[in-house]
Amino acid sequence: MKNNRGLLFILILSIVLRWISYNYFLSHLISPADSGQYIAIAENLTNGKGFSLDGNEPTFHRAPFLPYFLSLLLLTSKNNWHLIASAANILISSITGVVVYFTSMRIINDGKIAIISSLLFAINPVSIFWSGFILTEPFFLLFFTLSILYLLKAADGQKMRDFVICGVLIGFSALTRPVILGVIPFIALWVLIFKNRSFAEQGIVPQLMKFTMTGIFFVLTILPWTIRNYVNSGEIIPITSEGHGNLIQGLTEDPKTLEQTPIFTPEEINNMEHLNDWEYRGVERERVIQYVLSHPRDVLRLMIKKVFMFWSLIPEVNSTELRSDFFIKLLMVLWATYSGVIYIFAIVGFFSVKGRNNIMLIIFIMISFTIMHMFFLVVPEKRFRLPLEPYLVILAAAGLYSPLERKILKLRGPLSMVLK
Repeated sequence: MKNNRGLLFILILSIVLRWISYNYFLSHLISPADSGQYIAIAENLTNGKGFSLDGNEPTFHRAPFLPYFLSLLLLTSKNNWHLIASAANILISSITGVVVYFTSMRIINDGKIAIISSLLFAINPVSIFWSGFILTEPFFLLFFTLSILYLLKAADGQKMRDFVICGVLIGFSALTRPVILGVIPFIALWVLIFKNRSFAEQGIVPQLMKFTMTGIFFVLTILPWTIRNYVNSGEIIPITSEGHGNLIQGLTEDPKTLEQTPIFTPEEINNMEHLNDWEYRGVERERVIQYVLSHPRDVLRLMIKKVFMFWSLIPEVNSTELRSDFFIKLLMVLWATYSGVIYIFAIVGFFSVKGRNNIMLIIFIMISFTIMHMFFLVVPEKRFRLPLEPYLVILAAAGLYSPLERKILKLRGPLSMVLK
C-alpha cells in the first residue's frame, strides 16, 4: 500500500515537472528537425496523400508509429492537436517511471530500491527535456521498457502469454524506432548465456518454442509495414531505410570535426545520375567498405570518440540559440551533475546487487546501444541514450540505497538512546 501511494506521488511529480519544463521553458525553443518531418507525414496521411514527406513519393526513412498517432490527433482536433500531442508525450514519459518500478522489482526484488529507481527517473533531466517535443523517444521508451519487463516475466514465469506480449511490444518498439533491431541479438545472447538453467529444467525444445513465439509475434507485428515497403520500393526494408544513410555518414565523418568526408568526387557523382536510389546505395556501400579498409586508424579514432560522446556527462548543444538560453544553461549543469551521480552509484549498484543474471541483461542492453551508436551516431544528442536511463537509475538506486541503509542502521542505536 505504501509503495502504491509512493508510485502515485512520483507519477504526479513526474507529470508536473515535465509539464512545467515544457510549457514554461522549452515550448518557445526551436523544435528538432525530426519533429517537422513527423508532422509533415502526419498531415499528408490526414489529407489522403499516404505515408509521404512531400505528398508525392512514399517515404521509407521514417518509422510509422508516431506519424500515424499524430494523424489520429489531427483528425480529432485540428486546432489543439499539438498541445494534445505534447501532453500525451509527457504522460507517456511519466508512465514509463511506473514501468521502471516494476522492472526494478523484477530485477532486484526490493520495494525501496524500486521506489528510488522510479523517483530518479521522474527527475531525470534527459527524460524531462525531451518529453514535451514531438519525437519518438517517449513512446519508444515506454514500449522498450515494457518489452524488457515482459521478457523478464516470461523468462522467470514461463507463461506463454508473457512471451507473446513481449514479442508484440518489441514489434511496436521497432515500428517506433528501429534501433531495437540491433538490441535483439544481444537479448538472445543473454537468454542463451544466463537463462540456460531454465533450458535444462524445462527442456530445450519447450524453451525454444516459447522464445520462438516471441520472435514470431515480433515478425507478425512489423510484417504489414515490411510488406508495404516492399510493394512500394521493390526492396526488403523491415522498418526504415534511414539506417543506411546514418551508417554511411557514421563511418565517414572526420574524427576531429565530425563533418562527413566525401567518398565520391563531383565527377563520379555526375556519372551516377542515371542510377536509381537503390542502385546508388549499392555503389555507395562498396565505396564505404573501401574507405574503411583504407582509413582504419581514422575510423577507429572516430568510433572511440563516439563512445565517449554517447556516454559523456555534458550534453551536446549545436544550436547557438539553445546555448544562449538561460534555462538550457541551467539544465546542462543539472544534467551533467545528475549524470555524474548516477554513473557513480550505478557502478556501486552493479557490484552490490546479489544475483547477476538479470543485472547482466542491463549490461547487454547498454553494450548493444553503445556499439550501435559507434557506427550510426551522426547527431550527438543525449536523447539517443534515453533508452538506457531506466536501467542506469535502477543500478544507481541499488548503489544509493545500500550505503544509506548501512548508515541508518549505524545511527539507529545511538539515536534511540538519545530519544529515550
